[in-house]
Amino acid sequence: MLLKHLYIMSLEYPGPGCALWFGGEKLGDLRCYISGFRSGMSFANLSTDDDEAFFNWLKSNGYFPCGGWQQIIVDKTGDGEPAYLKFFEILNKYLFEQRPNWLLEFNREPQPSPCGETRSKDIRNLEHVKMLRELA
Repeated sequence: MLLKHLYIMSLEYPGPGCALWFGGEKLGDLRCYISGFRSGMSFANLSTDDDEAFFNWLKSNGYFPCGGWQQIIVDKTGDGEPAYLKFFEILNKYLFEQRPNWLLEFNREPQPSPCGETRSKDIRNLEHVKMLRELA
């Protein structure tokens, strides 16, 4: 559920706009948001298996040394917008490798904004739609 939520938010508010939903412009704010989301899922006895798999993938792909994924990204990009963009690039790489059912289903049909406001009646990333069609 976390990965789907992050994916949709990155489509709805790409780039720095996404930071507003996560409480600030620093990647640490996103890390705190993720921790809070996961805690809420745990308290509600909802599965966090998909995000556990993502964090295990981060570890096996070198994104978890002493400072964790946040520090690796900040060291490479600086903080703020470049760090957010790098995080979502990594998330998308993982999602396209794993191709969870919800990602395939989400990208089959036009998707209106879950927030009620959008510049488009379809928030999907057309490059993602094309890539997933080619992989199917």
